[in-house]
Amino acid sequence: MELNGKKIMVVAPLGAYSEAIRNIIEQMGGEAHCFEERPSLGFWVKFFIRYFPYLIRKWTQDYFDEIVVKTKGQNYDIILLIRGEAITQKFIVDLKSTHKNVKIVYYLWDSLNHTKGPLDKLHLCDKVLSFDKIDCEQYKLEFKPLFYLKEYAEISRLNKNNQYEFTFVGTIHSDRYKFIKEFRSIAQKRNKKVFFFQFLTSRIAFYKMKYFDGVLTKAKLSEFSLKPLAKADVLDVIAKSNIVIDAQHPAQTGLTMRTIEMLGAKRKLITTNSDIKTYDFYNPANIMIVDKDSIIISDQFLDSDYEDIDCKVYESYRIDNWLLTLLKGVI
Repeated sequence: MELNGKKIMVVAPLGAYSEAIRNIIEQMGGEAHCFEERPSLGFWVKFFIRYFPYLIRKWTQDYFDEIVVKTKGQNYDIILLIRGEAITQKFIVDLKSTHKNVKIVYYLWDSLNHTKGPLDKLHLCDKVLSFDKIDCEQYKLEFKPLFYLKEYAEISRLNKNNQYEFTFVGTIHSDRYKFIKEFRSIAQKRNKKVFFFQFLTSRIAFYKMKYFDGVLTKAKLSEFSLKPLAKADVLDVIAKSNIVIDAQHPAQTGLTMRTIEMLGAKRKLITTNSDIKTYDFYNPANIMIVDKDSIIISDQFLDSDYEDIDCKVYESYRIDNWLLTLLKGVI
């Protein structure tokens, strides 16, 4: 698919993923402009967007109105909305009226059981896809799992260092802390070297989870980083790891980004998501499913090598092919 001359607006969480999407669009001959999908990334803004959006609706709408004004006259061919928990109906309606022939594609990488924000906007879009099979079945959406960046495929071509037997790098939410703490204890008993990086978005998030949610009751703030691990450092750690640990949010069944990234990196995975068995890349030699409440790790899994799968399966999860699926039928 060529995007020669096509103008695309991307409204998404800004960072490595949005930058990669922009680069691919430009490599295909298109022009991309990216905008943050929330008016602010502060803890309280995220909190109100999720639980009390009506309290900050005017401020949120003002932010999206600014985007509409700023992009007037651009005549976009496609507007790609990703995640979009804070996006308003008015924003989508205004975009349609401002860019007359525009097609709007909405991609959900959070479960609608986890965040209800996008629900009342889906009918306004020309195409809606989700990473969550249950949401796709319930709301008649197109299913499309997440993707991996090319940097992870580059890891797969490196000689394995295996400095770490187990690695976890991720944001702490729900019951993840309990699971990771238990896993660390098991690894120590087996005398395995680990790299565990637990990220929290803010001190406020820590105190909320400790005193209100009750999931960090015995935890200390010093156990967490309030600054995410840099992308280059994440790639370096994974390149030195044999097995990566992942645990999905209890409210969603879709596979996490980390899961798909390990497919690209050709690293073994231990996950709590049993639905992974239904995916075309599932191989028990590479992927072990554990129960959060009763973690059992087989010696056979630890001692065996990663087994390659069909190259076409790897290709289907690359970010460029993911993007082509999103744009199919609207170009």
